[in-house]
Amino acid sequence: MSELTNALRFADEAYLTAFANKGLYKRALKELPDTPPALTFGEDSLCALFPDGTRVDLAGSIQGYTCTCPSRTVCKHVLMAVLAAQAQSDGEGDAVAAEAPPPDFTFVSETGADRLEKLAGKKQFRETVFRVHLGAGAAIEEGSVLTVTLADTGHTVRFLPGVDITGAGCSCKSEAFCTHRLEAVLQVIKNRQGALPAQFLPGDEEPELEFSTYALPHIRQFLLEVFATGLARLPEETPHRFTQLAVICHSRRLANMERLANRAAGQLELFYAKNAGFRRDRLLGDLCEMLRLTGALEQGAVDKDTVGTFREQYRPIPAVDLYGLGAYQWHSPGGYTGVTVLFFCPELAETLTYTTALPDDTRPDAEKMYTSGAPWKLPTKIAALSHAHLHLKGGKVSGKNQLSSTDAATAVSQGATPILDKALAPLHFPDFAALLEALWRQRGEEGRRTLWAILMPARYGAVSFDEISQRMTLPAYDSAERRLDIGVSYEPSTALLIENLQRLERNNKLVGPMLARVTLEGGRLSAFPVTLFGGEKINLSLDREKRDTAVKGKIDWGI
Repeated sequence: MSELTNALRFADEAYLTAFANKGLYKRALKELPDTPPALTFGEDSLCALFPDGTRVDLAGSIQGYTCTCPSRTVCKHVLMAVLAAQAQSDGEGDAVAAEAPPPDFTFVSETGADRLEKLAGKKQFRETVFRVHLGAGAAIEEGSVLTVTLADTGHTVRFLPGVDITGAGCSCKSEAFCTHRLEAVLQVIKNRQGALPAQFLPGDEEPELEFSTYALPHIRQFLLEVFATGLARLPEETPHRFTQLAVICHSRRLANMERLANRAAGQLELFYAKNAGFRRDRLLGDLCEMLRLTGALEQGAVDKDTVGTFREQYRPIPAVDLYGLGAYQWHSPGGYTGVTVLFFCPELAETLTYTTALPDDTRPDAEKMYTSGAPWKLPTKIAALSHAHLHLKGGKVSGKNQLSSTDAATAVSQGATPILDKALAPLHFPDFAALLEALWRQRGEEGRRTLWAILMPARYGAVSFDEISQRMTLPAYDSAERRLDIGVSYEPSTALLIENLQRLERNNKLVGPMLARVTLEGGRLSAFPVTLFGGEKINLSLDREKRDTAVKGKIDWGI
């Protein structure tokens, strides 16, 4: 059987509609009885001559057509020729059709990442890969055409056998290679291979390292002046000079240097304000690092560790469920105060964060931020997000799992987060040995591994506070009496947290699961507490503990 005969057998309504359009297909059906063409079959070709003298030739495939009419695209004559050929060959029986191999669409799933990126552009390619990888859905039907209907937008893309992906039809009517065609190809690849291949996924991409060396000698000279003068004799405008230096570094695309300059400015402002948050060792470390980076860059050590990269872009994600886990306040060495809310997303199998922050020169109040308005058009406060189950549409997330407050996103409350629900099972750790194993599987930096966990200890030990190191410690024990130290160093942003833990112990309420950031570093396991799920959920650094009665003791979680 010739290739053309096989193509004609599978050119059904769906195929011809995708090949041309529905209107042209209906017109061909209507006019065919009145103007039937005379057909001449070759070995792998077809010639159709119409009464008005128009001639259509098909060679090897339907796509390999020529027509003498003035149309620059597929015309009614081509469709009428195909329909007439099908009608004439119907009498040959179904046996021939049964021998015909089905259309082959492997060319779609074999499309390479480089070609797709070239067709769609780097930014669009990465954003679409990100969405498909994170679970954007699609319905795929394979017949005479390969039809992909995208779940998020509802657009339909149709691929024809033997026709390049750039010739696929899309319901958006765009003639260019649109984002819907791109996503449809990716969906087919994911469907055929079970997941997007590694070459499609973003790895540790090299940042754009174009920067100006003009500022480096000036930065070196300024830092040497600071070291020569000494902290006690620095003028009070020095923080402002560091802020100016940060602006210069930003304009010269020196991202790491900009961050260090801002942090130094923040520490110096705390020093002049005689604030307890000032850390001499942090300031000295940042200044030494700036001097080291300056020397390294002057000597040509250009990489992401010296130059650095600026803020990551946020990428769209499919509609997802977010389970609010808790919230905590923080203060950065760079001079920012903020509140971060944590969510678990089952669809992405990731812990995501939403953060609001303000620079210290605005005199921010973390508790006021906590009670300020929520994002995503929710008529509630940020505090309520920390225990709410939400369905988010139109959301965006960064490579560091930070959620954007974009106005394009909308969220609907699904009630309160059921902390023991099976959807949160990946975070449940009643066994501290399993916690250690999970940490070893994490990808760490410089020997440091971190994960968010809902600790489910059998019991807690006694809270202790070291007056010399200004550090609070709370031991937790699993059912096998394995110990995990929960620790907090005192600073203004953790004062309420420490006070709450001490009060909870006095009131016999130190019981229940606890959300914590668990870290494995240098062979040592530690945890920072965020939220306690006892009789009532309490975000330890933001909520005031209430004086209710509760009972301490061992707990059987039943999981």
